Amino acid sequence: MGHLFQGRYKAILCDKEAYLIELVRYIHLNPVRAKLAKRPEDHRWGSYPVYLGGRKEPMVTTDFVLGHFGRNRASAGRAFHRFVMESVREGSREDLYEVKLQTVLGSDDFVEKLPVKSLEEKVYYQVPLEEIVQSVCRRLKLREEELRKPDRGRRAAEARHRIGYIARELAGWTHGSVARRFGREGISFSVGVRRVVERIERDPNLKREMEGLCRNIRKGKRRKY
Repeated sequence: MGHLFQGRYKAILCDKEAYLIELVRYIHLNPVRAKLAKRPEDHRWGSYPVYLGGRKEPMVTTDFVLGHFGRNRASAGRAFHRFVMESVREGSREDLYEVKLQTVLGSDDFVEKLPVKSLEEKVYYQVPLEEIVQSVCRRLKLREEELRKPDRGRRAAEARHRIGYIARELAGWTHGSVARRFGREGISFSVGVRRVVERIERDPNLKREMEGLCRNIRKGKRRKY
């Protein structure tokens, strides 16, 4: 988690059903795993005693977590303690820190249910590069092998750059990775993709064409996190 003054504060949207309780347990056991204390309640700077009812701390809210273990506070505290100690020998769990879209902690299903606008992040989809290649080739009536030829044919170059644009927009592929797929140099390929972007901004017909192609390709695809 880092020390007290490490980095900026950032709120994380957490899937309470699948992750929050596990995360609370894991955090309380961090001092034990780090050999800073023999028991979580012995750690000087921890809030674990507050959960057990041995100490009061106005800044620590325990009702939500303990509410998962019973209505009676005393029995809920004991049940929570048993739950925590069940995994005292558990090693590091990186899955409990795998934040998705920079602000969400939870399963893919949990993230899928969130409104995209509330995430304020670019959304990518699980789209294989081969599928994008095939879709663009069908649209421009080209064979895939034409895109790998060493000559600088205009139609083949246009197809490659459109593929680079769509691959970046839909699935987060880098220009370099797409360029290597066709045996092209990364910098010049990026320039070609940029020209496609500029034309899309100027040409409403091309914009509609590319938006329609993107919609068809991402149809039925899951988001990528």
